[in-house]
Amino acid sequence: PLVQGKIGPVRITPRAAGAAFDVLPKPESGPNLAFGPTFRFRSDRSSRIVDPVVAAAGELDSAFEIGATAGVGFPALLNPYDNLSLSVDTRWDVAGAHDGMVVEPGITYFTPVSRSAAVSLGIGAQFVDDNFADYYFSVSPAQSAASGLPVFQAEGGLRSLGATLITGVDLDGDLANGGLSVFVVGGYSRLMNDAADTPYTSLRGSADQAFGAVGLGYTF
Repeated sequence: PLVQGKIGPVRITPRAAGAAFDVLPKPESGPNLAFGPTFRFRSDRSSRIVDPVVAAAGELDSAFEIGATAGVGFPALLNPYDNLSLSVDTRWDVAGAHDGMVVEPGITYFTPVSRSAAVSLGIGAQFVDDNFADYYFSVSPAQSAASGLPVFQAEGGLRSLGATLITGVDLDGDLANGGLSVFVVGGYSRLMNDAADTPYTSLRGSADQAFGAVGLGYTF
């Protein structure tokens, strides 16, 4: 599910398997600041591992990351309704899985392209610390013995670079009055450094990651 909107003064923006909340008031015009809590649920390799070699290395625990987001927005750059925003999310695992830290800077541009359709393009990066990298990308001697993969020690740093495009179309032809809409999401990311070099990726997977989705939305 994706949730985007506002409850009173609090703005909600979607994140992958999570959300971010902006609690700062906004001026009527001009640049504005954003700040608030953010969270993400991470279930990487915690269930339904398709590759038998990776599955032999064992399942991992699910992580629940909480932290803060901060940013700045620039509305009405090219038209009265668009917005360019820069943000940084910083989160820590509190569920005892990777016990690490994730930092995600990003830039997003949103604009209507007609009265009935709008697009949002986001470009971002993900940086992780040694705890995160070791948990997801290292191959321990025990995991190596179980799976046959070579031993590998991962370190933190730049994990990935990527972009996501969201297109929404209002079904009654008017974005301003709410109601039902359809949206299409497409994304691509490239794993970097130890995230790409780990045997889980280099021998059993791919550093190129892509996804797509079609959904139905309701605005009220």
